Amino acid sequence: MTKCPICESQNTQRMEMAFATHSNNYAGALTAPPRPRSRAGAAAGLLVGALLVLVGFLVLSGGGRVPGLMIGGAGGLILWAAGKSIAEANAFNDHKLPVLLADWKRLWVCLACGCVFEIDAQGGGRPVGDNAGTAGREDGTHRRGAGAV
Repeated sequence: MTKCPICESQNTQRMEMAFATHSNNYAGALTAPPRPRSRAGAAAGLLVGALLVLVGFLVLSGGGRVPGLMIGGAGGLILWAAGKSIAEANAFNDHKLPVLLADWKRLWVCLACGCVFEIDAQGGGRPVGDNAGTAGREDGTHRRGAGAV
């Protein structure tokens, strides 16, 4: 049985199992895996930007040179920002997310004190994240990852 490196409780689970078991409550939110970045907002930005460019073109063709350029320019800027956001989300989802998920799958959580830890080469636990340097505090306490699960 795997023991918590902080409180030495044997009431521990892999993060995957803790999330699957407690996914409908607060504990599930604490043990949730990393999520992919959404592109929905950026897609809406593409639509708004395209509409502004179209409106700017229509205003420009109707003789309103300065307003048409300003509206079209704003639309172009929104299109550029939305495209950049989509590219960043794709890069995160393709390159960083798999690494974060692999790290998450190696983690354990203590259901008694909330400590998040990984198993080291000797089979013992080593706290990670918020509670990594807290074992052995002078006051006998430790900072929990997010509280007991």
